[in-house]
Amino acid sequence: MADEPKTPATDAAPQAAATPETPAATPATATATAAPAAEAPAAEAPAGFGPEGTDAPKKVEKPKAAPIAKRVGLFGAVGESINSEKTHVKIWGWIFIASMLGLIVSSVGIFNIWMRYRASQAEIKKQQEISPEELAKKAEAEKKRLGEEYLQRNLNLGVFQFQMKKLLSEPEPRDIQNIAQMEVTILCDSLATKAYISSHMNEVRDQISQALIGFSRKDLMSSAGKQSIQEKILIKINVSLPDGRVERVFFTKLILS
Repeated sequence: MADEPKTPATDAAPQAAATPETPAATPATATATAAPAAEAPAAEAPAGFGPEGTDAPKKVEKPKAAPIAKRVGLFGAVGESINSEKTHVKIWGWIFIASMLGLIVSSVGIFNIWMRYRASQAEIKKQQEISPEELAKKAEAEKKRLGEEYLQRNLNLGVFQFQMKKLLSEPEPRDIQNIAQMEVTILCDSLATKAYISSHMNEVRDQISQALIGFSRKDLMSSAGKQSIQEKILIKINVSLPDGRVERVFFTKLILS
């Protein structure tokens, strides 16, 4: 008996026939059906994670560095500038330091001038408040004090006897010695100078004796000659003093033979 041929089975089901109740698709509906679905918004990644939601740390921007003056202060900035490797920065740092020192010195000077001015104004105001009688008493006391101090600074160096220089135009007198005697008193600038001269009297007298050499009778009898002798004695004494000075020289006695 011969095998009958098998009819191949179909996998697809027969399509249902369109019925009058099923509406036909419109062009708008077909277009909407054919368009792909809109993408849904991606979910935000948790804080501290990358944009992909992975465990990679999120990149954080570093804050901008503050200026040197804000980071280390004014004096720190000056210190960094003078230690900088850049020449122009170092120069400006030293210029700033010099200007600040000049400003400080000027301020101190102005302050001292202002304080002296205030002190002088206060002294003037105080003197204006004193009565004329009190001013007269004060002036008299000051005059007396200066007079006493003046006398205290005087020092008598004794009498000097020396041979006067003989001039060719002068006739040689008989039985008369050409000798002069002179008593010298000096005025010192302080009591300390007077004390020093008193303790070195021999050296000072020797200086005066050398200064009197070479003067004639004519010099001792004229005012200009006496002044010249006084100036020479004054220079001789002052040169020998280590400190202080002699202000004036007086001839308290003068005898010509």
